[in-house]
Amino acid sequence: VEHLAATGYNLVRFHHFDGMLAKPTQEDPLAFDPVRLERLDMLTKKLRDKGIYITVDIYTCRKIGKGEIPGLPDNALNGSYKGLIFIHQSAMDNFLRYLRKLMTHRNRYTGLTWAEDPAICKISLVNENTITAVHGKTPFLRDLYRTKFKEFCTEKRLPSVTGKNREQLWSLFLADTYKKAFRQFRTACGELHIKAPVTDQNFHSNILTSLSRELYDYVDNHFYNNHPVFIGPEQWTPPIAGTPAFMVESYAGQLPAMARSRLFGKPFTVSEWDYVNPNPYAVEGAFETAACAAVQGWSSLERFCYAFGEYQMEGGPAIHTFSMITDPLRLLSERAGVLFFLRGDVRESGKCYPILLPRNYFENHQNDMPSSLLNRLALLGKTGLVLCDSTDTAKLPENTVCAVSLDDSAAETGKILRLPAASRKLNLNASSFRNDTGEVELNAAKGTFLVQTARSEAFLLKEGAELRGRFAKVRPEKSFCAVLIAAMDDQELRQSSRYLLLHLTQTANNGMEFRTQDRSVLEKWSAAPRALLIRRGEVTVTLDRDLSGFRLLSLIHI
Repeated sequence: VEHLAATGYNLVRFHHFDGMLAKPTQEDPLAFDPVRLERLDMLTKKLRDKGIYITVDIYTCRKIGKGEIPGLPDNALNGSYKGLIFIHQSAMDNFLRYLRKLMTHRNRYTGLTWAEDPAICKISLVNENTITAVHGKTPFLRDLYRTKFKEFCTEKRLPSVTGKNREQLWSLFLADTYKKAFRQFRTACGELHIKAPVTDQNFHSNILTSLSRELYDYVDNHFYNNHPVFIGPEQWTPPIAGTPAFMVESYAGQLPAMARSRLFGKPFTVSEWDYVNPNPYAVEGAFETAACAAVQGWSSLERFCYAFGEYQMEGGPAIHTFSMITDPLRLLSERAGVLFFLRGDVRESGKCYPILLPRNYFENHQNDMPSSLLNRLALLGKTGLVLCDSTDTAKLPENTVCAVSLDDSAAETGKILRLPAASRKLNLNASSFRNDTGEVELNAAKGTFLVQTARSEAFLLKEGAELRGRFAKVRPEKSFCAVLIAAMDDQELRQSSRYLLLHLTQTANNGMEFRTQDRSVLEKWSAAPRALLIRRGEVTVTLDRDLSGFRLLSLIHI
C-alpha cells in the first residue's frame, strides 16, 4: 500500500479475488476462506487510510462446484457460467446469492459493508461477460442459446429466419436476453442499497454492446496492445505468440477504440489495459493511454496488473506478461500517467466529434462492428457515442465540430455526416494528427508521439529520429526511447526549480529465447541465474533554458 501511494495511484482494482477468497463447503458452496477474508478486510482498511479508492468485479474466476446450480449437469459449467447467468435462472440466482454475501459482509476493521463503504467507488458485476462473446463459449451454451432463440422468434412473431436476416434477428434476441438479465442485476443492487455506481459488459466495442450500456451508471471497457496468445498445451507458459510493435505507427493500436465506446453523458472508465511484455516498446503504454484519457475526459484508468500475487512482490521472477512490479521501467512510465491524467497536465479537449447510433439500429442494419476509421476521431478531440431515436432528434454535445451518423439511411446535414463524407472533411486517412488543444500529436508515418504541456513534455520515438516540443528537444542516438521532462514543483517548465527527467528503453530477462527473428513467439522466459536486463540507450535532450546552478541526480540517489 505504501508503494502504491508513493507511485501516485489513488485507485486499486481487486481482480480475481473471488477465486482466491472461495473455500466452499458441503453446507455452504459460497463460503469464504476466513484467513483470506481477514487479509482482504485489512487491505481494504489500509487502502482507505491512504485515501486510495477501490473498485471490484463481483465475479471473475470463482469455480462453481458440482451440484451448485440446480437443473444443470456438472459438465455444463466448465467455461459456461458467464453465459449461463443471462439465460438460466438457477445460474442467475447463484450469482445474486454471491453478490449478497459479498456486499453484506461487514469489515471488522472499518465497520462497514462493501455495499455502504464510500471507498468502494465503482462496481463491475461480471468481468468480461459481454453477451456477444460468451454465448458461444461451449457446445452446451451454444445449444441452449439456439433453443432460446427459436422461442424468442416464436414469442415475438418474427419473420422466418433466413441466411439474409439471421444476424439481425440474432442481435435482437441477444439484446432482449441481456436487458431482461440486467433488470435482475439492477433490482438486486437496489435491494442491497449498494451506493457505488454499477456497470457490466466491460469488454468489446461492438454496436450491440454499446446499445446495452445505456442501462449502466457508467461505461467500462478493456483493451490490450500485444495481448499474448498461448499457443502451447498450457496456459501462461511458452510458447507465447504476440505482436510486439511500436503502436505509434498503428495510430496507438487498440487505444482509440476505447474512445468510440464511451457514451456521452455517462462516466467512462478503462479498468483493464496494458502494452504487454515481452515487448521492446512496452513503456510507450502509459504515455499514450494517460494522454488519451486526459484529452477524452475519462473518469479512471486501471492498468492490468500491478502484481499477480505476493510471490512477485517479494523478489519473485523477472518480467512476465502483464505484471509491472517486476518491471522497473514500466513502473517509472506510470509517473507520466500520473502527471498527465491525475495532476491534470494534459487538458481535456474542448471540441467534440460524436458518433450517432440509433437505438433501433438492428431493425435496419446487420453489421455489428463499425469501421475502425472512427477510432481516429479520438486523435482530433473528444469522441464517443450519442444514442438517439433518430439523427434528427440527436442531442449533440456542446462544441460539436462534426457528428458521424451510423445510420446509412439518415440524411446528411451541416454537422451530421456519414463516415465517407466525415472522413473527407476531417482527413481521417491522414498519417499525422494533432488534437484541438495542440498538446498531443501523433505521426504514424514518422513514428513519433509528442505531449507538450505547460508543466511536462513527453517524447516517443525511434533511434535516429528527432522531436521538438515547446521546451525540450529529443534525439535518440541509440535505441527506441520514451523521454519525460516534468516540473515537480508548482511552476511551469520554464520557471521550475526541480525537474523529473526520465529516459526509458526496454527490459528483458536474461536467457529469453524466441522462435522467430521478429521476437513474436517466445519460447523461454529466462535462464538461471535469473537476472533483469535493461537495454542501454543514448539520447540527446536539449532544454530551452539556462540550467546554471542545477544539479543532476540519479533516481537511485534521491
